[in-house]
Amino acid sequence: MAKHNQRRSDMPKLSKAQAVKQQELRWLRLCQKKCSAFPQTNPVSYDDERPDFRFEDASLGIEITRYIQDQGKCGSPLHELEIIQERIVKEAQEIFEQARNEQLQVSVGWISNVKPPKADRKNLARGIVQIVTRLVTQGQNCWQPDWTQPNEAALGKHFAKVWVDSLKQDSSFWVCIEAGSLGYDVHRVQVVLGEKESKVAGYRKRCQEIWLVIVAEGRHISSTFFPDKDFETATFRTSFDRVFILDVFRNLVRELRVEKCL
Repeated sequence: MAKHNQRRSDMPKLSKAQAVKQQELRWLRLCQKKCSAFPQTNPVSYDDERPDFRFEDASLGIEITRYIQDQGKCGSPLHELEIIQERIVKEAQEIFEQARNEQLQVSVGWISNVKPPKADRKNLARGIVQIVTRLVTQGQNCWQPDWTQPNEAALGKHFAKVWVDSLKQDSSFWVCIEAGSLGYDVHRVQVVLGEKESKVAGYRKRCQEIWLVIVAEGRHISSTFFPDKDFETATFRTSFDRVFILDVFRNLVRELRVEKCL
């Protein structure tokens, strides 16, 4: 008899493309939940990429794209830095928890514009472990580099501060404290629209109406939406019929004012 209750580790591993599609579908479902303008039916196509989802006999197509600050053909330098920093802190947590069974909230404040060389990243993870271990042992909760000590001065090129708090629960939280520029979202959203513009004509061969959903996940500064005063009155030039921003962090959907490109 086949087992129906498979463990997660026994389930088939999703390909990268399948994982991306599942995430896009979750974002679409959130839009449907938060905004009545979205069709409440299932898309007729889940595997399409031209556009991502089609509805109602292909009368409506919805394309989904991520909002990442300063994204270019080679990616976003800020987002790349955030991912590197997150991986280093994650590795530090794993090293620490292999040696000690303590539940902590650890916050690592990085000097945000310094990208650690690949050869230094494991040593930086060990450096975080040393800092956290010392703070816990000495009953302290904050570290800043002592510039008179060569080892700490080397760590201080990457870390501004490290905070530690004990937790009375089963799980720990090790996080990065991020910094970045706020505002300029009018320009950044227009850049996203410009990058998608060349695809709209192809989408119209398959769908009568085309919408774009720009997803601001909010996991990092680079993917967080910070609308300033200019954004409220902005009009965006695009060939998409309607454009929405899904602000995952704030759990809301807003429609943008658009002016159709001729």
